[in-house]
Amino acid sequence: MLEALRNDPPGQRFERQFERIRHRSPWVRVLMSIAGVLLVVAGIAFMVLPGPGLPLLVLGLGLLAGMSRTLAHGLDRAEPFVRRQLHRLVRRWRALGAYGKVLIVAGAALVCGGAGFAAVRIAWG
Repeated sequence: MLEALRNDPPGQRFERQFERIRHRSPWVRVLMSIAGVLLVVAGIAFMVLPGPGLPLLVLGLGLLAGMSRTLAHGLDRAEPFVRRQLHRLVRRWRALGAYGKVLIVAGAALVCGGAGFAAVRIAWG
């Protein structure tokens, strides 16, 4: 199943996955739906808590796309755009000099540290 998903062209893979899963047993579809919902919830939780939030969220949405043609169509439309933006970001990062990379990483660390400090101050006064 993952191999077929990997081999499908971007922009069509989730709707093709929907068609493949549609013909499976109802029990398999129920289990995949439950797993998808749990992964989405865990992904959202790990966006705030330390953990792999984004990969879990994407995996959960991928599983749920096998249950919903609308979600599959939405993910198929979003995938080429996201891929283009990621390639653009990687090109810019590689073209950036060492000082630029250090400044970006230091800025991100300051933002994360400030957000963590604010969260601690809010939680424990």
